[in-house]
Amino acid sequence: MKKMVCLVLALVLALSVLTGCSGSGNGSAQTDSGKSGQSATTDSVYPMDGNVTLTLNMDDYDLDDIPDYAKEHYFWVELEERTGVNLDFIGSTSYAAEPSQEFLLMLSSGEWPDIIVCNWVGFPGGPTAALSDGYIRILEDYKEYMPNLFKYLEENPDIDRMIRTDDGQVYSMPWLREKGTQVGEGLVIRQDWLEKVNLDLPETMDDMYEALTKFKTELNVKTPITFELRWLWLQTAAASISSPYNTLYPYYIWDNEVKYGPLEEGYKEFITELAKWYKEGLLDTDIASIDKSTVQSKFSNEEAAVSIQQYSNVDNCIKALAESNPEAKVAALPSLVKNSGDTPHLTHYWAVFDGGYEMALSATTKQIEPACRFMDFMYSQDGINLCAYGTEGVSYEADANGNFSKFTDLVLANESGDAPSTVRNYFAHPANYTYPSRDLNYFVPDNIKDMMKTWTADMENYWFPPVTLSVDENKVYSAKYSTLDTYCRENITKFILGTNPIDQWDQFVAEIEKLGASELLEIQQAAYERFMNR
Repeated sequence: MKKMVCLVLALVLALSVLTGCSGSGNGSAQTDSGKSGQSATTDSVYPMDGNVTLTLNMDDYDLDDIPDYAKEHYFWVELEERTGVNLDFIGSTSYAAEPSQEFLLMLSSGEWPDIIVCNWVGFPGGPTAALSDGYIRILEDYKEYMPNLFKYLEENPDIDRMIRTDDGQVYSMPWLREKGTQVGEGLVIRQDWLEKVNLDLPETMDDMYEALTKFKTELNVKTPITFELRWLWLQTAAASISSPYNTLYPYYIWDNEVKYGPLEEGYKEFITELAKWYKEGLLDTDIASIDKSTVQSKFSNEEAAVSIQQYSNVDNCIKALAESNPEAKVAALPSLVKNSGDTPHLTHYWAVFDGGYEMALSATTKQIEPACRFMDFMYSQDGINLCAYGTEGVSYEADANGNFSKFTDLVLANESGDAPSTVRNYFAHPANYTYPSRDLNYFVPDNIKDMMKTWTADMENYWFPPVTLSVDENKVYSAKYSTLDTYCRENITKFILGTNPIDQWDQFVAEIEKLGASELLEIQQAAYERFMNR
């Protein structure tokens, strides 16, 4: 245990370079006790017998903060009642993409909850390290208690491959994004302003440059294009403008080969174009500091003509524009291309599985069966319906086969004036929770759904999947990637802002090679090949 504690504390220090409540779990020796004697089938196993309490590292809720109309059938109340489990939330929540320092400190304490919630793909060393270091258990050993999960994986072999380690072990109960909801960000443009400068919707990077220039010179638009700088590094959000160069940051797949953007000539061309936009006053001069809300504000108040927007926010921008300027028209743009007639390839992409919000069985829990059966409930039809829609007869109605039919007026026309999505989220947990999600876009207006279709390309062929590294690979990767990533972000920003002249790009590439760019790329390539061979 001392070795384990030292390892995790070292990881905390390492992660602090990147990011700058002790549990009541059972910190005793591993055991398989706690079986209730019930047969593990998909029928009539819930609620579980006995007075079961399970701990998990999620933030607790205060029922007093919930509207009166939702208290009786609030999601967590219903979940406890249907599973027969009392939940003890102990905090130390992990971040969606990687463990928080608080989470790692919880692990180092040796007092772990029965169910540990973490992005195990983003965990230092990945799920392989979490298993080999003794934090979590292999779920195949307890398949008898998890029939719903393994039935789902049998029916969905493409997903089954994603959530296993390279040696074929299932290590967590995953949250899976509904297919058809992968693209949530893209380019929007003031179509009415395009008409004023006699231009069609931009298709190529040259078309966009011409439009931005005319917006500035002929319409005196203060900020022709705006987006968050961090979107160059996160969530493939800037792929809509890097796609003409067949590149993005950091890793992606091209012709079955892993690529690292900054090493590609196309990435240099992309950054060169952004630097030109910035120098000519076309790209937001505040790009180094603006956040998402500022981007929305600039587009809504007619300061910006083009922006990268999230689907969940662009509708508010359109409504704000309509109130101040009824003549305003907003159009979505596909990812830009290099030559007219080319097919867009790269776009924003949320993977079906990215490691976020996974539940795993603690290596120290004494309550193996109830913990497994609690997690497995989320993959039962009752669990799926609860997570997606809430309680039948209260928040939704079902058809004769028990399948979702429609939401009730309590959700759609709530007397309190709460938005339908807000009301639904009191009764359900439709996103960011362990289950195969359903209908995430139910309340998205049709015009925004059309925008999302416009943004969609064939990104599933290019996204970098959730690979796992070996223990030895992870030692190298953990030691080098943080420094490499920080150096790239800082210097690429300087290239865009003109602080670094673009003719120094070769020196930049030489430096990232010294920091291990090619070595880490080889590690990712080997991990990708193992992933494809699972």
